[in-house]
Amino acid sequence: EQSGVTCGPAGAAGLVLSGSSERPHVTGIRLRDGAELAADLVVDATGRNTPIPRWLAAAAVRPLPERRHDCMLLYYSRHYRWRDQPLPHASILGGPRGDIGFLAHAVFLGDNATFCLCIMAPSWEPQWRDLRKADVFDRVARHLPGVAEWLAAAEPITGTLPMGQLRNTVRSLVVDDVPLVTGLLPLGDARSHTNPTFAFGASLALAQAGAVRDAVTSAAEDAELVSS
Repeated sequence: EQSGVTCGPAGAAGLVLSGSSERPHVTGIRLRDGAELAADLVVDATGRNTPIPRWLAAAAVRPLPERRHDCMLLYYSRHYRWRDQPLPHASILGGPRGDIGFLAHAVFLGDNATFCLCIMAPSWEPQWRDLRKADVFDRVARHLPGVAEWLAAAEPITGTLPMGQLRNTVRSLVVDDVPLVTGLLPLGDARSHTNPTFAFGASLALAQAGAVRDAVTSAAEDAELVSS
């Protein structure tokens, strides 16, 4: 319902580029139904598994520089709903959390009297991978500081949800002050993502969105827009 925003029925399937592979410029996106959507600027907000590097490689464009470091963690989460009582805190981070040296844990509050317990285990110790089993997860969870009383007052509403490939990553469109591609700006996790433990994802994406807005209004040319 936002004025000026159009949602298309077909998802994106590739980029439309002009110029050479040495100085490519993105002029729009190609949709899954074969249609092309022209744009003055394409903003990539498709997340940490963005297809943009793959689409650029298909067009013989030089790979985007990327720095990454593995977080060496595996996440195991399970969601619960409180029985017949209000949540004890108003803050999303109001639940028990801590680090006992070989496992870390945190409770995140949701809506409708729900919360999520996340247990973070070292990726190099395979015995902790049994946490993907709901009974093992709950048995371990009850031994974590402050968690047992929460589980006793709630019931699970999901199984255990594992999450891997956690990395600190930053991608760049510029090498030696020269843009590798113009007409394209990655934003949010497509640009950079950190260990989810720090919960920087949303705040970084919002800050980058503000930076894109400022750059669009101040840049005099496409190369300056990417470099800024």
